[in-house]
Amino acid sequence: MQRAVVRLTRDRDTRDRRRKRLRRKTEASLRLFFLWLLDPEEAEAYLRGEAERAGAMLAQLEAIAAQRDPDSPKTRAYRVALELGLRTSKARLAWARSALTASARPRA
Repeated sequence: MQRAVVRLTRDRDTRDRRRKRLRRKTEASLRLFFLWLLDPEEAEAYLRGEAERAGAMLAQLEAIAAQRDPDSPKTRAYRVALELGLRTSKARLAWARSALTASARPRA
């Protein structure tokens, strides 16, 4: 009985965390979609923040990647997940830099 209660509580907590992440992702997507409504300075500040966050995450993941771990099925799985994080962070950083460049172009 106690295990079932713990499992239900854990499942509910997991669902709540997923909902919060989805809400954050949706809000971020909406901000990007309506970026053109912001003053140019506000849009630039937002994009710079995105670039800084992506750069910080990339630096953290690169520090982890530089560590040497014993070879085991567990660490190989971790490395696969780490590689996904590295590639995603690099892509986000490149996107943010590109968006900054594109948003800085003079309007015709």
